[in-house]
Amino acid sequence: MNAGFKQEVSVRHAEDDYVISLRDVFRILWTQAWLIILVGILALGSAVGLSLLQTPQYQSSIMLLVGQERGIIGPGGDPNFILTLSQTMATAVTSEPVAEGVDKKLDLRTSPEYLLAGITAEPLTETQFVEVIYTGSDPEETQRIVNAFGEVFSEKISEVSPDTETLTVTVWQRATSPGTPIGPNPVRNGMFGLAGGIMLGIGLAFLREFLDERWRSPQEAEQATGVPSLGVIPAAPSTRNERGWTIPDALGSEQYRILRTNLLHVARDGSLKTVMVSSPGSEEGKTTVCANLGLSLAQAGKSTLIVDCDLRRPMMHKFFGLKNLYGVVDAVVGGRSPQETWQELLPGLWVMTAGPIPPNPAELLDSEHFAELLDWLRQEFDYVLVDSGPIDLVSDPAILASRVDGVLLVIDPRSSSEDHVQRAMRSLGAVGANILGTVMNKVRVKGTYKRYNDYSYYSHLHGRPEDKKAILRREDGT
Repeated sequence: MNAGFKQEVSVRHAEDDYVISLRDVFRILWTQAWLIILVGILALGSAVGLSLLQTPQYQSSIMLLVGQERGIIGPGGDPNFILTLSQTMATAVTSEPVAEGVDKKLDLRTSPEYLLAGITAEPLTETQFVEVIYTGSDPEETQRIVNAFGEVFSEKISEVSPDTETLTVTVWQRATSPGTPIGPNPVRNGMFGLAGGIMLGIGLAFLREFLDERWRSPQEAEQATGVPSLGVIPAAPSTRNERGWTIPDALGSEQYRILRTNLLHVARDGSLKTVMVSSPGSEEGKTTVCANLGLSLAQAGKSTLIVDCDLRRPMMHKFFGLKNLYGVVDAVVGGRSPQETWQELLPGLWVMTAGPIPPNPAELLDSEHFAELLDWLRQEFDYVLVDSGPIDLVSDPAILASRVDGVLLVIDPRSSSEDHVQRAMRSLGAVGANILGTVMNKVRVKGTYKRYNDYSYYSHLHGRPEDKKAILRREDGT
């Protein structure tokens, strides 16, 4: 095993420290702009709609002058007297006895509490004036009520202050009919609603980002797994060749060559011969990646054998359209030689199918006979690619990972969550597996990943005959 690439698996828990950079902030705002705009528009519409449904409110005010029978209060007394007196009068004018007098005077037949809910009074600073304001839904009634408050309050003060030296309250300025309502204000409320909606939308955008466990870049996979990303395979359109195989376009073909180059660089000292290709879950494209990587290695002049060790749900024979009469099971326990079980697909590329499904796949892969078979194949070929079952579903991949020289982990960014991948990494780390790196599969070219690979650079390759023969893909995503 290549000691230079043997490493401890270190996985990062997303809940331990969630670090976000300024670039991530702008990316989130850009990708979630539709959500922010939608929430902002909904909040704007709701605010304006509610404003239009509300009853208009009108406001009228009067000015009361607090004095004495012989004139205004002179300055000879206590300097705090005016302030205290004005505050007292402001409180008195909004009291229940005055409201009862207004109700009786105007014959409103309502409760004092209803009238007091719309009345306010404030003393004007360092003066003997008190401003009384009433707010209601009828402009004429609002004017009548606030004027009545002034008149009734003046009468009440006269009743309790009959002497000439005592206080008087005079309605200095009567109320006029309000022309326009003071509220609701649809424009102002709409602006507040829009601002609040945008803030809520931004919060929802970051919440979606935090809860979204899909992979957005190979760099995220590297940070979460602690191993390099060796390839990014796009979910590109595909066609069928003359042998009935589904092949991707030139973009996908070039990405498989990049994966091959990275793998050969990792294995440059010659100690990496057997490589297991697996994935955390099912339907992530591990069989497709294994098959295409094998073909790419064969095209580079490397004798390559693909071994289907997914003994519970073998797919490699279906991928290549081969018969699955004999295979790995027969070579291990069936008494057949390896040469009788493999099939030559192309010059430099052989495939050993799984064979009949055994009743005990884990025990078979953990047997000494299988270990001897794998050692013998290691000597016969430049590279042996082992297609295994999903890591999180069965124990077979962990057994295989402990026997091969390295492991490639295929990740579908749309279906594999970070927690899912980390569990797979821990399973591999528990058996001392040499995890070479990850391969991001089924990546959308026009999505987030486009900035990590300038795919347009390879567009001139499209349509070359050698590319159409080069790389294969199953339509079911295996």
